[in-house]
Amino acid sequence: MPTVTSPKSPLWSPMLLYLLNPNSRYLDPLLPLRKPPGWDLHAERYAAAVTLYELATGKLPKWGDGVTDPSHLDCEMTIEAELFDVNLRDALTEFLAL
Repeated sequence: MPTVTSPKSPLWSPMLLYLLNPNSRYLDPLLPLRKPPGWDLHAERYAAAVTLYELATGKLPKWGDGVTDPSHLDCEMTIEAELFDVNLRDALTEFLAL
């Protein structure tokens, strides 16, 4: 069976890596929509923001209904600011909303 090892592989695609990677919840789900698809500063910031959100709340943020592929939605990620420590709430909400 062929393996997906790099962007040079004919089987490589951002969505395929997103689905196969156990850490995919930290990858920007909109990567496949970029033309050309690829990692960029937005994807880096997304990964950092999701990690920070999970550290602050103990759970991952969700898109829409939490089931539908975010690339098919026309909405922003849901941030439950009430889960943040009251002393950090305003700063974290502002940072994550950027």
